[in-house]
Amino acid sequence: PSDLPAGLVSRRAQLHLDLAWAYTQHRRDAEALVQLLDAEQIAPQLIRFHPVVREAVADLVGRSRTSSGVLHDLAIRAGVLN
Repeated sequence: PSDLPAGLVSRRAQLHLDLAWAYTQHRRDAEALVQLLDAEQIAPQLIRFHPVVREAVADLVGRSRTSSGVLHDLAIRAGVLN
């Protein structure tokens, strides 16, 4: 994603989301979380409103052993947790 031109903000963010979804499907949760956080840095609105993000974050939260931390904060920002 970092090799894409700076003007392609939406495409760069979408690529991070696609990677996060793929990592989530393969239960590579740490990598998925990194991709979601990278996407959030580029386009924060996607984290709140994109259905794939909500599904991926819900999967990650469901598999998480802790109820706090970076994932918990992301889940709140994504609207998965209150």
